[in-house]
Amino acid sequence: MDAHDAVATFLAQVHHDFKDGVRSLTSYGYPDSLALCALDSVFSLTAHYSSTRRVVERYRAARVAAGADPERDGLGDLVAAIDAAGGASAAATGIFDNRQHAPGAKRLKAEALYGAAVRLADAGIVTSIDLREAAADPIRLAVVERAWRAERGLGQASWRYLLMLAGVPGVKIDRMISRYVTRALGGNIPKAQIEKVFAEASETLGVEIHELDHAIWRMESGRAD
Repeated sequence: MDAHDAVATFLAQVHHDFKDGVRSLTSYGYPDSLALCALDSVFSLTAHYSSTRRVVERYRAARVAAGADPERDGLGDLVAAIDAAGGASAAATGIFDNRQHAPGAKRLKAEALYGAAVRLADAGIVTSIDLREAAADPIRLAVVERAWRAERGLGQASWRYLLMLAGVPGVKIDRMISRYVTRALGGNIPKAQIEKVFAEASETLGVEIHELDHAIWRMESGRAD
């Protein structure tokens, strides 16, 4: 199937599944808090999203209690909060109340989160603005991506979601999105082609890529968020 046919076939499936259209989102992600972006992207991996919301809200509450503004926390603030709790393992209980393991790794998500936050900060990425600016330079962004994905348990899905939550357009190609695309187009579709199909389809539909991603994720997961 060539690129034009793939987009047309995908759009036909979307029109069939979303007869009332893909809804716009009034808010999405955490444009001013890379700490919250990182929390959400890591703790949402292979988890029911309600548990992710609880982690984010517990972190918010802890930071407000400390006199800080979690909506503007950078990665330095996140690392400092985890250090103050006694380290990642202690923070998994004390702050996050979540001791889930990172996918494919015998380590806590809190440990993967902490390691990734330190790696990105060392690479000069501390705020959401830093990440959005890096996204404008493919070479720079590739360096930052390698830093994030060097942390065991974190792969492309968490990376793409981190970017999206920080305000960088894209699609999180997780099992929900992959399942939908496979059903619509058949066979195993390369991730680069999925990104292209989503970009062109969202433009045709007049919605943002993350809005199309979100609508499909909700339908495939059967979850309200």
